[in-house]
Amino acid sequence: MRAHIYVRVSTDAQAEKGYSLPTQLDGCREKAQEIGATSIEEYVDDGYSGDDPDRPAFTRLKEAIEKKQVDALVCYDPDRLFRKRYHQDFFVEDISQSGIKIVFVTVSYEDSAEGRLVFGIRGSVSEYEKDKIRERTMRGKRGKAKAGKIVMNTRPTGYDWDAEKSMYFPNQDKEIVRQMFTMILDGMSISAVTKRLNREGIPSPKGFYWRPATISRILYNPLYCGEAIQFRQYRRKVNGKYVTTTRDESEWQSCSARLL
Repeated sequence: MRAHIYVRVSTDAQAEKGYSLPTQLDGCREKAQEIGATSIEEYVDDGYSGDDPDRPAFTRLKEAIEKKQVDALVCYDPDRLFRKRYHQDFFVEDISQSGIKIVFVTVSYEDSAEGRLVFGIRGSVSEYEKDKIRERTMRGKRGKAKAGKIVMNTRPTGYDWDAEKSMYFPNQDKEIVRQMFTMILDGMSISAVTKRLNREGIPSPKGFYWRPATISRILYNPLYCGEAIQFRQYRRKVNGKYVTTTRDESEWQSCSARLL
């Protein structure tokens, strides 16, 4: 029997909750041996969301299934395949019709009408719980923001983040930011400030040369003028890379946060 193992983890936090790649691989290998696998292929997506159907390892797995190279699919948990129930249902139905045995480590799955019903119900409950956790988390963050606290670390130049106190505290780059504002108030242009910092050998926060765009972002950041705008953007992973999207302005929240 040719068993193909699929494992996925999207974040470090997920790994801390028991979904680490080694944990998944060990469980899947043991399960593959239990069902009598004579050969095992492994597919690993590290850092990919279950909402993304174009994960590289998962795409290779689907290609192997289409070429009829798979007798059994072994996965640690159904939500490692997909987060959304309708994605799970379509995928499981397709491979079941291909005669491929589906085995999970954490739950039992029976390829029958009753088994698919139970599987679907479990997927719906899991999706509901995930959405509720996200909703409660966001509600808590917005409540803290309304109370005047900074709840999101935007990593402003010159400051580090104290997550416990929801507060920024100055680091060694704070004086560089002060110099920028002082030079601008003295009548220097952003281009002149850039040239001066580079001429004096002052490294940027990333250790490279300063660029006008970088300095402009700092000077126009309302955080340095006493206003922290929160929930302006959100990040999500697409194909293993973070994509930043700007929310509608009605969702933004601001509070006082004088840094300089």
